[in-house]
Amino acid sequence: MSFQKAESSNVDTDEFLIGMINNPKDLEIVDISELKTSDNSKEGYQYFYIKIKDMDSKEKVRLSFNVKVNEDNSIYIGQGAKIYPLLSYVSNIRNEGIVCFKEDIDEALDGLTFKAKTIRKKFGRKPYFVLVPIGQGDE
Repeated sequence: MSFQKAESSNVDTDEFLIGMINNPKDLEIVDISELKTSDNSKEGYQYFYIKIKDMDSKEKVRLSFNVKVNEDNSIYIGQGAKIYPLLSYVSNIRNEGIVCFKEDIDEALDGLTFKAKTIRKKFGRKPYFVLVPIGQGDE
């Protein structure tokens, strides 16, 4: 018989992201889920998960992203969307909304390595973190 210890993720997502506020990390996107529909979502909105890995510690966390899906299955990403900084980074579209398809997101982000920090935002009473890639000229 061959038994092996299963990988477990004891990493708390909020702690992981809080640690990146002042200490940017080198990250890799290791998995992107399919679009899912939630009973709690407004009509036309769906979500998906991205699993990221810290290149140094090898810790992994899973982040969720909501998107607006149009009738033609294209996705509209407004500047206030949590996924906007990542898609802006890979598309070089700045200060404008982005329209693409889920396949475009998968292709652009799958296996992507980048340095990033987080910023904390608040929607109503609920705080959340936004992953912000650090590109050329960013500090």
